Amino acid sequence: MVRHLHEAGWRDVQHQASIIDLSTGTPGYHLFARDWHWMALYLAPLVQHWNLATREELAQWHRDLTIELLSPQFQARWTLHTVIGRVPPKRDISGT
Repeated sequence: MVRHLHEAGWRDVQHQASIIDLSTGTPGYHLFARDWHWMALYLAPLVQHWNLATREELAQWHRDLTIELLSPQFQARWTLHTVIGRVPPKRDISGT
C-alpha cells in the first residue's frame, strides 16, 4: 500500500499496524461478543432468503458461535493498518 501511494505521488507516507485484542477478559470483549451474537440473528433471514443455508444449518451455526464466544479460551485479535500521507497537489492539465 505504501509503495502504491508513493508511486501515485503521495508524500510523507507513514504506515502503522495496531493489534486490536477482543479476546475473553479484555475490555472490549463483551461488546464484541454481543454484537456478533445479534448480527448472526439479524442476518439469518437474509441468508435463508438467498438460499445460502437452511434454518437448521443457521441454528447449528448460531449454537456453535455462542459456544465459541462464551469459551474462556476465546481469542479475537485483529490487525488495524493505518496509512497516512499528503495528497499531491492537483495539476493543471488544461494547458494554460
